[in-house]
Amino acid sequence: MKQTTKLIALLLAAAMALSFAGCLVPDKDKEADATVAPKTDGPAVDTSNYDRDAVAIELGSVKITAGEIEDSYNYYVSMLESYYGVQITDDESIKEYRDMAINDLIRYYLPQWKAETLGVKLSAEEEAAIEQDVNQQIEDLRTSLICEYAYYYGGAAEIADDIAKLSEEELDLAMEQINAELTEYFYEGYTLEQYLAEQQKSMMGDRSASALTDKLREEQIKELTVTDEQVDAWYASALASQQEEIEKDPLAYRDYAESFRDGDSAVPALVVPEGVLRVQLIEIAPEAERDLKIETNRAEMAELEAEYGRLALNGEKTERQEEILARYLELKTENDVLEEAFIGDARMRINRAYEALEEETPFEDVMKQYNVDGFTGETLLYTEGDERYGELCDYAAELLVGTYSEPILIDDVYYIVMLIEKPQAGVVDRATIADAIRAAAAANAQDEAWTALYAEWEKEAATAAIRHEDAYAAIGYLN
Repeated sequence: MKQTTKLIALLLAAAMALSFAGCLVPDKDKEADATVAPKTDGPAVDTSNYDRDAVAIELGSVKITAGEIEDSYNYYVSMLESYYGVQITDDESIKEYRDMAINDLIRYYLPQWKAETLGVKLSAEEEAAIEQDVNQQIEDLRTSLICEYAYYYGGAAEIADDIAKLSEEELDLAMEQINAELTEYFYEGYTLEQYLAEQQKSMMGDRSASALTDKLREEQIKELTVTDEQVDAWYASALASQQEEIEKDPLAYRDYAESFRDGDSAVPALVVPEGVLRVQLIEIAPEAERDLKIETNRAEMAELEAEYGRLALNGEKTERQEEILARYLELKTENDVLEEAFIGDARMRINRAYEALEEETPFEDVMKQYNVDGFTGETLLYTEGDERYGELCDYAAELLVGTYSEPILIDDVYYIVMLIEKPQAGVVDRATIADAIRAAAAANAQDEAWTALYAEWEKEAATAAIRHEDAYAAIGYLN
């Protein structure tokens, strides 16, 4: 049976992944004669003149509307009610969460405001690249939604990767279900294209704000340098922290080393635990799915073995034993065929890889040819208990540096492992990573300086923002 996925859930997931400043869920037009909110415990609040499009906050050229504040406020309130069962009904709480929504929006628009103040802009090329990327994400979202619904509700045989592959009937049925759910969650006449347009606008805002933030940071801290004393202080602190962490969890060393190697962190590994091996791997997994019948046959074969053993212990020679042997052979033959279909191609490829190595093809060249995309082949093993690679560590530990193993089969995956280095346990010689240490200390100083500067900008923005309270006073009291 096909497992259906409500569009509502997908839309909410997409919306929550976007701007924290406001949930772009449209509301139905407000009734003009709604003047008093029944949920407040305080005085009546006039809502008759409320206008979602009214400018509520001015921050330089940035104009924040009442509708943006309302959407952000409603997001907070809905989360409180959904997750904690809390309903906001008193004036004090309404103001508190409305202020939170306003402050979030001011922070959200801060990069745009400060960039204008400092004369920092995105180039036309940068803006075009952002727009192209966002448009592609929106198009991918449209395709995935429609194709999934064509499969779940339109009778499509599989989830297509292109709307053009759908029949007219499949497309019509998919859109019929999508429109029904949009009506249920939003309002009559609200379309998928409207939703996607709003998400495109929100994503463009998010990406532009992020790009401006990066430019502001670069402009403000690019000249920052660190003294030798600052480097020494950073190193002493980082070393003590890593020593404590790696003592508790030796595999934390691999996280530091690999994150630094891959460029995900500026902090190098400063301490090496006992039992670490640096290796290169050729790793080949079957591309086919294992047939479930293999395990079913194995279970029956185990039962037959047990039954045959009991009969043999009793000294019996019965027709049943002949039947057991025949059935066992039948199951084994079938499993041999199924196993070959499952893993035969992987075995052939690992053997070819091994032959290439024996013909003195460089190990790195063979890795690039046979490893799956995205896996460089170089990793760290921990011989004292490695959950990621398990018994492969035992094979690697037996190798001499610069040598490689024969093909190894572990849990349906073939490996050839080459030992590159046995790092010396203890504190890494500081002189060998002096440049990395200085770069990490500088990055840390830049982070601290940027955090402090941004905090100051937030205070400035909060002071500079012009609030038109009459434009948003009704928020929290609307029906």
